[in-house]
Amino acid sequence: MRARLAQFKGMRALLLRRRFALAVAVAVAAVAIGAYLFRPAPPVPLADAGPDHPQGLRERNRLSEEARRLELAGRLDEAAARLEQRLAVERERLGPDHPDQATTLLDLGRLRAEVGRLPAAREALERAKSLAPANSWQARDAH
Repeated sequence: MRARLAQFKGMRALLLRRRFALAVAVAVAAVAIGAYLFRPAPPVPLADAGPDHPQGLRERNRLSEEARRLELAGRLDEAAARLEQRLAVERERLGPDHPDQATTLLDLGRLRAEVGRLPAAREALERAKSLAPANSWQARDAH
């Protein structure tokens, strides 16, 4: 009987070890599956992203911030170049006639005027006026 009991205890210990090994294997598999399922998404190419995709907005905002810093540093030509890049991103992402471009064109026209490029400034300002909704210009002229 003692032999049977010893054999039973040995089998029980073996089963417990196997059960533990199985539990560890399941846990490792769960971690691996979770890491796979919750991995970061690959970046979307800017050309394939929609107009409201954060990556495109980030690029547009980055160019605006660079332009603002360059303008504050007195490097107006470089600031205008960043605004032209922002305008290109907006045209690519939003289309050629989107009203959001009016703000960029206003800033670009102002900078071009400050550096003495008056014909280019006038062109940018006229384009901004044509893109902006009519009521926004009326509200601005009233102030």
